[in-house]
Amino acid sequence: MIGALGFSAAWALAALAVLPALCWLLRVVPPQPKRVYFPALIFLLGLTDQENDSAKTPWWLLMLRLMAAGFLILALSGPLLNPPPSEGDETPQAPLVILRDGGWASALDWSVEQQAIEANLRAAIRDGRAAVVISLTEQPQASLEALLTSGDEQITRLSAMRPAPFVPDYGAWSDWFAEQSILFDGLWFSDGLAHGSERAGLAELLAARAARLRVIETGDNLLRMVALAPLEQGGDGVTLRLLRAEWPALPTARYLVQGFGPDPSGVPRVLVEAEAVFEEGAVAANLALTLPPELRNRLTRFEVAGQPQAAARLLIDDSLARREIGLVATNAPQEGQALLSPFHYLREALAPNVDLIEDGLAEILPANPDVIILVDVTRLPETEQSDLTAWVEQGGLLLRFAGPRMAALSPAEMQADALMPVQLRQGGRALGGAMSWADPRKLDHFPETSPFFGLAIPDEVTVSQQVLAQPGPDLAARSLAALEDGTPLVTQMTRGAGRVVLFHVTANAEWSNLPLSGLFVQMLERLSVSTLPISTESKDYTGLSFVSAQVLDGFGALYDAQGEITVAGEDLQNGALSADMPPGLYQTTTGRVALNVIKSAQDLTVADWPENVSVIRGLSAPPTPLAPWLFLLALIALAADMIGSLAVTGRLSVRAKAALFVVVLVAPFAPSDAQTLAPEDMFGLMATEDLRLAYVVTGDDAVDEISRAGLQGLSDTLWARTTIEPSPPVGVELTRDELAFFPLLYWPVTEGQNRPSDDVYQRLNAYLRGGGMIVFDTRDGDLGGIGGATPAARRLQDLAQGLDIPPLAPIPEDHVLTRAFYLLADFPGRYTSRDIWVEAAPPEPDPAEGMPFRALNDGVSPVIIGGNDWAAAWAVDGVGRPLLPIGHGYAGERQREIALRFGVNLVMHVLSGNYKSDQVHVPALLQRLGN
Repeated sequence: MIGALGFSAAWALAALAVLPALCWLLRVVPPQPKRVYFPALIFLLGLTDQENDSAKTPWWLLMLRLMAAGFLILALSGPLLNPPPSEGDETPQAPLVILRDGGWASALDWSVEQQAIEANLRAAIRDGRAAVVISLTEQPQASLEALLTSGDEQITRLSAMRPAPFVPDYGAWSDWFAEQSILFDGLWFSDGLAHGSERAGLAELLAARAARLRVIETGDNLLRMVALAPLEQGGDGVTLRLLRAEWPALPTARYLVQGFGPDPSGVPRVLVEAEAVFEEGAVAANLALTLPPELRNRLTRFEVAGQPQAAARLLIDDSLARREIGLVATNAPQEGQALLSPFHYLREALAPNVDLIEDGLAEILPANPDVIILVDVTRLPETEQSDLTAWVEQGGLLLRFAGPRMAALSPAEMQADALMPVQLRQGGRALGGAMSWADPRKLDHFPETSPFFGLAIPDEVTVSQQVLAQPGPDLAARSLAALEDGTPLVTQMTRGAGRVVLFHVTANAEWSNLPLSGLFVQMLERLSVSTLPISTESKDYTGLSFVSAQVLDGFGALYDAQGEITVAGEDLQNGALSADMPPGLYQTTTGRVALNVIKSAQDLTVADWPENVSVIRGLSAPPTPLAPWLFLLALIALAADMIGSLAVTGRLSVRAKAALFVVVLVAPFAPSDAQTLAPEDMFGLMATEDLRLAYVVTGDDAVDEISRAGLQGLSDTLWARTTIEPSPPVGVELTRDELAFFPLLYWPVTEGQNRPSDDVYQRLNAYLRGGGMIVFDTRDGDLGGIGGATPAARRLQDLAQGLDIPPLAPIPEDHVLTRAFYLLADFPGRYTSRDIWVEAAPPEPDPAEGMPFRALNDGVSPVIIGGNDWAAAWAVDGVGRPLLPIGHGYAGERQREIALRFGVNLVMHVLSGNYKSDQVHVPALLQRLGN
């Protein structure tokens, strides 16, 4: 090995020693002429010989021959650029244990790290050593001896590995390795970050237990890595804080930050973007954004462009949105009493974090606020009462506060109020004072069913007066908070999709000092009235249960996980991220909470390794064989030698020299015939040279890239498993490109697609009548939306109106797609819905005698409709590895395999029709079904 150059057959280099001898042999020197004196030669004096032979081989011709021989010898020696490390005799037969951090910080260089690990596994295969690849983000299992297998098995496992969106638990692995007794050769692929203080302990333990420990640290990864810290709110804007790891000589860097959310039509897109600048040497950059309330309420996440890793994503929960609260105004208090007004207390509690609308109820209702507050309002005009009731039933929250007017209501008036959570006693109750025998009451602990459960109740909070609820069988169920003597303090009822909540005290300090305490704001927060960020104190989470809504993976991709994970409030607040609690959006009855990767700048501290650990900075590129290029150079040198030999001997005519000049110098710059073709002819030539699968270009770059990568993965599978050898897939523009060249057209349906023109529909219908197939994929199989319940399904219905589509039906169990190549019962993609539609069979076709399947349509179904996002399951990256995660673990990889088999059946069906229904295939099919 010489630097970055190695040789797999270095012994062949010994042939270079014979080059001097070869040089002597190649010197084609004619024998020395013999001098003979002959008198008649005088008659030849003055004549010129037209053909001259060289007395010796020219030096440049000799060099060409030596170069050809040298290139050939070097090619036979198996040269490799960036060869895998040679193990030598340092660890003769010690098994190879490869550790990898496997967290979000490894995502940027994941493919390079995969290739480097595979190269080391192949080196272990050549050495005949057992090996294992351990991702430290997983939990320890079994023993090390049980995990060790062949390098081939580990390479298969390697292809299914994905970065986790959290950091390793080094403490658990330290305990596990301390129990292992087998000697091993350790190789640790590190992301370069400390991730706490336990990494150093694991490194020291491995250095002591292993025969050798080498650490490969991705230094370049640290230079490029950027993370988003929790945002800070203030006024009408937010401040984003970008972080990077501390590294010597950090350069000035600029990053584009994008805010995503649904537009007014509900289509997710970029709503705001701005550039953040890291000054030279700085590890943090602040980005201030001014966001109008409408925009703040739509934002769902921020991303750093060009950073495919989870820490560059910042999910947004309810803490950013500024809700609209309608405060129904009554007669204004006198100037001297303004600070004693209930409205003053509510403004102080709500105004910093919500948009208050203070007006009459008739003016507030058309604005459709999130919450409407009534302060001691007992009578409303009939029209307003009806409109307010309808607003509550549609999902609004009505918050009412008691007062003297409510306490004075008669039983009949209380009975007539349909928006009163419970029936009240007339007159209320006073506690404390000269006319009362009882002292002011404290609050009782909140019940577990209350949204206030877990909030700490200050001892100084007391109630001196309240309106009392009439006893009833459902009073306990409607009570959210009570006093020590059991009398309700806060009650609620549901009406339609909305709620009505009543505080049995005033909103000022007249009846209670509750509005003077922080508990008052917290109670409003739990009722989703205030949009203050959920406090960092654990008491705010105690007793709450959260379920997942969306979850991030290690690459920063956000996918739906509705109800898949349940987390206790205490764990969500204090627990570390793990496979049981990945970063994402979690929701409870009072709102959503975002759990992000980065919590502080300490999360990007650079690792400090023990002195006895060998650290290699940076990942090397994968081995590149140089032999093909050397063989090519040898051929070029031999060709030049042949031409030179002809020129030296005078056998190269003037015409041959001119032709050679044209070929060598002029031909490379001459325009080719293909370049002179029209664009549509170029497209047709490219499409017809080989079989190609095609997809419809939607205009959404992300969707189009997944379609291309998906059809490329399906094409690779067809190459490997069948006699079909398709070329790379093609994206077609429906308004421009000819469709007849392609047997199958994959059409991902997006919400923002425009309806094609009449001319395009004519071309599409001609394509279907000519035997083509369109596969419509709404990519919403997790929602079951083909029936029109999702935006994509509704868009598909609109797109299909102009197509000449035959009657469709759910795919039957005996359809030819279930057996065109593989025997299948399901057709999954990224999702596993069975909602697949194909051309309907003729009415009640009878099975042919001796055949296990019905005689369905002889032709190919022109349309297949589903929502399983097949392209996502087929998609591969540039080196053929799966591009997107599917499911979890082995079950997910099995789902991907079935998806690929469905794709193979699909292409077989469109190319060969229902040939599997022929009688000749019945014995083979019956045998397969029997097995």
